[in-house]
Formats: sequence, structure tokens, C-alpha cells
Amino acid sequence: MTSPLNHLLRFLSLLLLQVFVLNNVVITGMFNPYVYIYFILVLPMQMPRAWLLIVSFMAGLTLDFFAHSLGIHAFVCTLIGFVRPYWIALVEPPGGYNPEDRPTLGSMGFRWFLSYALPLIFVFHLVLFLIETLSVNQVLFVLLKAAVSALVASVIIVLFEFFFSKRAR
Repeated sequence: MTSPLNHLLRFLSLLLLQVFVLNNVVITGMFNPYVYIYFILVLPMQMPRAWLLIVSFMAGLTLDFFAHSLGIHAFVCTLIGFVRPYWIALVEPPGGYNPEDRPTLGSMGFRWFLSYALPLIFVFHLVLFLIETLSVNQVLFVLLKAAVSALVASVIIVLFEFFFSKRAR
């Protein structure tokens, strides 16, 4: 079990990476990978839903503060925090979860982690970019931007898992 301090340090590290590096990486307006969602993805599975929603909202609100995005990240993070327990139940392995399982590559394996993380990362980017754009004329562009951004973010998140997850090595 990881301590709240570990989660806080992970969030602060991801926030700094997002604000100072990744928010400045926009190639031809095509993608902007948001990897701070990794923080929400690896929170404990048994975290009470109310706390998950509060923590997700606060994570998004913190990024909104730095990105001047008027609550868009707070909304999308809260949405992911709301959907996450249902998605975890949907991708449950045949034998069920053990109490010590964590939603990480090291704990659950590569296939499970991809089936868990990829859809949530894509939905996060899709909703975020749809809200940013608010235009029906650019739906294909938004879909492409969300797909590319989610793919880049997913690769970075899987790399984080390989380097920082204890049993993924």
C-alpha cells in the first residue's frame, strides 16, 4: 500500500512535468499529451468513490490554475474519477481482484493495464478537446487530435510504469 505522501509526490512530479514541459509541446496543433491523468489512474482500487471524486476534482482544478483553462480539467478529471470504478469492474480478470492489487502494470500485468488505461486516457483527451473546441465543424479534427494525444500520453504513461513500478521491471 502506498502512502498519501507518495501519491502527493507523484502528483506534484506529474504536475511539474505537465505544466513546464508537456504543455509547451504542441506540434502543429495536433497533440498535447496530458500525462497527469496517470495520477488518477494509479490511485488505489479500494479508494472510496467520494474521495476519488474529490481527489480527481482537485487534481484537475490544480492544472486549471496553471493552464488558465477555466475548470475544463477539473470537469474532465472528475468525469474520469467517476467512470474509473465502473471501468475497473468491467475489466476485472476472471479470478477477480485480490485485496493487494493496485491498478498498475506491475501488479496487474501489461494486457490488463492497457485495457484499463487506454480507454480512460482516450476518453479524457476526447472530452477535454471537445469542450475546448465547442464546434461541430471540427469533430474529425478533435477525434484525430484526441487519438494522437492519447496515444502519446499512453506511451509516456507505460514508460512511467516500466521505470517506476516495482514489479514491472
